[in-house]
Amino acid sequence: MRWCVCKSHGIIDYRSADAPPARKPDEVRISESVGLGGVNSYSDVLKIQQLIDKIPKINGGPAPLLATDGICGPLTRGAILDFQKKQFPANPQFHDGWRPDGRVDPGKWTIDKMNVIANWGSRTDLLEIARKQAPVARARVMNALHRLSVVRSSYALPSPLFSNAQLKREADWHFKFHKAAYPLENIDAVSTIYQRMNAALTKFIAGSFPLFQLSDHYREDALAYAHVGGYSFSIAEIESGEQGAYIYVANERFGSLPVIIHELGHYCGGRFRSGREIDHVSTPHPKPNGAAREAGRHDYRRMTPQEALKNVYSYQVYALPEMGYGPPESGQI
Repeated sequence: MRWCVCKSHGIIDYRSADAPPARKPDEVRISESVGLGGVNSYSDVLKIQQLIDKIPKINGGPAPLLATDGICGPLTRGAILDFQKKQFPANPQFHDGWRPDGRVDPGKWTIDKMNVIANWGSRTDLLEIARKQAPVARARVMNALHRLSVVRSSYALPSPLFSNAQLKREADWHFKFHKAAYPLENIDAVSTIYQRMNAALTKFIAGSFPLFQLSDHYREDALAYAHVGGYSFSIAEIESGEQGAYIYVANERFGSLPVIIHELGHYCGGRFRSGREIDHVSTPHPKPNGAAREAGRHDYRRMTPQEALKNVYSYQVYALPEMGYGPPESGQI
């Protein structure tokens, strides 16, 4: 298993890890079930009432707040059910077919999510940030696909009259198509990754898949993290206590396009050690040649075509030309 942890907005400070950032040990735990049909012991009910009262209304918390009396009456049961309906998709494929039931069970979906939201407290609704940025990110991905289709035509039907030489140079700089034995195959492989990004974002925007999830608590040490190859994970596959099928938002600085596209790059490639994973191979920073990273042997200028296919920075900066890491104006690339 392999995670990418994003620590800054820019091109420099990303790192890979064998696990997501460590969880805090301050979670609320209960001994027996609370809510509709639950055991409802005084101490467990009191814990759930205190926990759910920490959750903002926008995230499914009660309004007005519950009385913390240790009694599981209709208001407490209703607050649990309302929270579940807010936080969990209705589609039964999620969460192993479980549906909101008005009960909190020890170690299950509801109390885990309550702990997550309560640890975040009243901070910015980061999932709303993700919802606002997702259409912008998708537009950048679609633009990358359009540019690649133009470049593909230039390779499929070479012509001295090709009028988009700069588009070809740009794509060749990031993905080394001009050095590939079979450039059309490489272009198609890159396009497949962007198509996966588009599919993942489209499902998130439509509300049919909760791609972005809150990290288990607010983090100072990371903006976001994603499992390498998470696109192919089923919901039930658990890695290191968190689900690889999601991208995790860690604090309110998450909402920049470079972070979203970077994490999607890791997410939409192959699984770790599959030979198709997208990792930190080479960054274009510093100019003009860039630098090799932990999964690479060459700097950005000297990457091989195979390295470029697996380089998350290539996908990131090609989709976001405004980052300013395009090809040099002259000279070999």
